[in-house]
Amino acid sequence: MKLKYFCAVLCGVAALSLVSCGSTPKSSASADSNTKSNSLNADSTKASAEKAKKEAEIAKKTEKAVANADAAREAAIKAGAEKYYPKLLSDIDKEYESLKKKIAANPGTDYSANIEEIAKKYEALEKASLARKMQEDISKLDFDFTSVDKNAAQTGADALKKFNSLNSNASGDELLSNAEAAYKAYKTLMDKGYKAMAARERSDALKAKKDADSVKAAVAKKTKEQYTQAANKFVKADAAYSRGSTYDAYNGYKEVKESYTELYEIVKQDREAAQAALEKAKQRVAEAATYSAEADTIAPITEKVAGIEDESTTLLEKDNFANPEDAVIDVESNETAKAVEKAAEAAIAEDDAKKK
Repeated sequence: MKLKYFCAVLCGVAALSLVSCGSTPKSSASADSNTKSNSLNADSTKASAEKAKKEAEIAKKTEKAVANADAAREAAIKAGAEKYYPKLLSDIDKEYESLKKKIAANPGTDYSANIEEIAKKYEALEKASLARKMQEDISKLDFDFTSVDKNAAQTGADALKKFNSLNSNASGDELLSNAEAAYKAYKTLMDKGYKAMAARERSDALKAKKDADSVKAAVAKKTKEQYTQAANKFVKADAAYSRGSTYDAYNGYKEVKESYTELYEIVKQDREAAQAALEKAKQRVAEAATYSAEADTIAPITEKVAGIEDESTTLLEKDNFANPEDAVIDVESNETAKAVEKAAEAAIAEDDAKKK
């Protein structure tokens, strides 16, 4: 009996031991599984964050590149690309639109280098159009620009000829290098050739300003804003002349001259209209005085009448008008203007000597 009891106890203990040993490995495996799962989730979250960061950086680069390309295209059109290179502009536009579709379809792909390539092509169009404009201006003038700088004249013509032979399949670098070479050569040619012409245009602009000042355009309500703008443009033209950009200076002085001339005409016409109205008013006053004199003779007023002020009564407060001369903008007394004046006089004298 004792033996049976002892055996039963041993069996119970053994069973309990087996149950206890079996539960420990199961709990450990579950913990390991949770750790691995958490680790995978952390890795996935980190990867997602890095992907989002990368996409944000790409989007920022793309936005900046597109803004630069759009600005380059606008500059090309302003320079005359639609007039001088309509086919090339259209082809580059198509290439740009196609690239924009790719960017929209693949937001995670970096296309900034491709966009920069398009921007270079638009920049090349701008420079080539400006070169064509200068070439066109030269052909219209009765002046032998090739005699000013034969090397620049030849370089500009060769570079522009090479650019004109290229199409949109050419690289941005090739298009831009030829366009820039043509632009720089013609700019050099124009700056040297326009030295005396810009000086004469400056003199004409100052004469036009004096005419505008003579009619008080600086204070006239309709013209004072435009007057200030013209003065600012004159200062900029002087700055261009002082640094040797006489072609830019010439265009600036020409614009200023036209602006001052327009101001003079506007104020002059307004003054003539006002003078005519004043003459009519004087005539009416004279007629009224005649009628009044006749009325006083026939039926003179001997008593004070309500509503009619005494002759000595002040009806309006006295105005303190500002001196119109104080509004005149002086564009000739600054140091740059003085230096340009001397250089311009010398250029005109030199040009006159060549013509003799």
